Amino acid sequence: GVTVDWQAFFAGRGARTVDLPTYAFQHKRYWLDATASGHDDPVGLGQLLVEHPLLSAAVPLPGTGGLVLTGRLAGDAQPWLNDHVVMGTVLFPGTGFAELALQAGQQTDCPVVEELTLHAPLVLPEGTAAALQVVVGAPDAAGRRSVEIHSRPEDRAAGADYSDSWTTHAVGFLSPLRPAPEFDLTQWPPPGAAPLDVTDAYALLADRGYAYGPAFQGLRAAWRDGDEIYAEVALQPGDVAEAADYIVHPALLDAAMHVDLLDGIDGPVLLPFAWTGVAPHAAGAAGLRMWITRLDGAEASVMRMADAEGRPVATVSKLVSRPVDQERLSEAAGQAAEIPLHRVEWQAVTAPPPADDDLRWAVLRSGAPTAAGPTPAASGSGEAPGLGQVPQYADVSALVAAVTDPTAGPAPRTVVFPVPETEGGSTDVPGRARALTHQLLALLQAWLAEDRLDAIRLVVLTRGAVTGGVEGDAIDLAQAPLWGLVRAAAEENPGRFAVLDIDGTDASTHALPAALALGEPESALRLGQVRVPRLARVTGTLPAGASPAAPVWRTDGTVLITGGTGGLGAVLARHLVTEHGVRHLLLTSRRGPDSPGADALRTELTDLGAHTVTLTACDTGDRAALAELLDRIPAQ
Repeated sequence: GVTVDWQAFFAGRGARTVDLPTYAFQHKRYWLDATASGHDDPVGLGQLLVEHPLLSAAVPLPGTGGLVLTGRLAGDAQPWLNDHVVMGTVLFPGTGFAELALQAGQQTDCPVVEELTLHAPLVLPEGTAAALQVVVGAPDAAGRRSVEIHSRPEDRAAGADYSDSWTTHAVGFLSPLRPAPEFDLTQWPPPGAAPLDVTDAYALLADRGYAYGPAFQGLRAAWRDGDEIYAEVALQPGDVAEAADYIVHPALLDAAMHVDLLDGIDGPVLLPFAWTGVAPHAAGAAGLRMWITRLDGAEASVMRMADAEGRPVATVSKLVSRPVDQERLSEAAGQAAEIPLHRVEWQAVTAPPPADDDLRWAVLRSGAPTAAGPTPAASGSGEAPGLGQVPQYADVSALVAAVTDPTAGPAPRTVVFPVPETEGGSTDVPGRARALTHQLLALLQAWLAEDRLDAIRLVVLTRGAVTGGVEGDAIDLAQAPLWGLVRAAAEENPGRFAVLDIDGTDASTHALPAALALGEPESALRLGQVRVPRLARVTGTLPAGASPAAPVWRTDGTVLITGGTGGLGAVLARHLVTEHGVRHLLLTSRRGPDSPGADALRTELTDLGAHTVTLTACDTGDRAALAELLDRIPAQ
């Protein structure tokens, strides 16, 4: 409370004043980020450590000579995965399966992928992750091993149906025989090859359905010599350091095939289907020189890869690509997006008989203190069933006076505030809602202003504010907002507030002391039974062949989007025009047509097919302004 004498404080310490830096202060994150490989301690779990960005552990299979490698795929752990978008879907690239098979071969002395056929796409919707297993079989008489690659959504890892949640994505064989490289790419670019223009390569690929992000935009140059195609590809600078962890980085190998895709720019969308003779010669390249020879049109080719100095990296004896099956891709995307849905369910709980301390509760009759000051405590008036036999206080001031009176006995542990009826009944729901909300807000503020009530819990007693999980329960819309208000107050002041809804039956009135003793932050009494809200997973599936009904929009009506000039509003407007045929849009925001980019948005929406796009400034929280806005919409 006094001024510090800093001269005296620092006397003899050599302290001096210095200027503040003229540059921005350094910002440093203190959150711990998971490593890209997701390693924790496989050895401590009885597994073998595998140091690879996609695989983290291996488990030898006793008695068989087989091996299971495990890992985790997620956009946060491997950010480059988010950039592999085909036909609007984030897919694990086919080159990633080849890399996984090569890693499995490296672990089992079978370095060559003799063959690998892809059976199902691996879709990775935003915010999801997949558990990964690469299963290597026992060697046969020639030393060959089978290999299978499986995944399942990470959220199902703890599910009861453990064995049936896996999807098999690729099946093939690994070979111990590694051929020597029979090509030379030290002379670069190859003599006689004509350069190809790849300036707009990724814009052309995007139009075709390959919406590759930066990590997969690695094509730098290309040349052609008859059926021979040569290309130069490189990883983005931010991904170069990670290249050393791979035999061939999937994004780099994928980019190597992009020049081949450009040749059939009007053809179907192709993805790798079958790899044959994938033989590694070196690992960790951050850039490649590619030599591609077509075998059977656009769908099969031979690939030879060297590093930036021309040293051999890998050979692919044959890669067969096939058109994407849009139906299968949509089905896989739908299955991958099946993030478990949850909802609030009211569950019955058994309330034990309350202890003596739990019976120390009282009733508060009104909210904030009156202007006349505290009102003395009164005996029960019987206005609320079952509450007449406990101490009652007219307002917060009366309660505080009783709590601080040394002759009044122990203070209550819980105080119940029964929400009073308001004038207007069911005919003026908005008016009743406002009156009750303001009254409760005043009470909560007065309660928090009194330090002497810190040890007492206030329970707001509503009637019909929630269903309580009982079929057919009617909701009192005037009281429903009170639950949100109490929730907010309880979040800011843990343990101080709770809310309890009662149905008014005698059984529930008699069960009130037991319900209060439970100490639940939210609960309801229905026919004497205490019910509490709990998060539960939604079960059940749609019938075979059924799909959720899509909303039907009137193309001749006007759609109002509030916040319509902002990022999300603009995205929604585009979606409505292109996907639902909406032709008349009314976009509001605080600044309306003066918002940054507003004119460009209007032009874009018009080009997409909208007939009228009206941008206007309106505070939709202003009832009169909103009414005027709606009145201006043409009747037709």
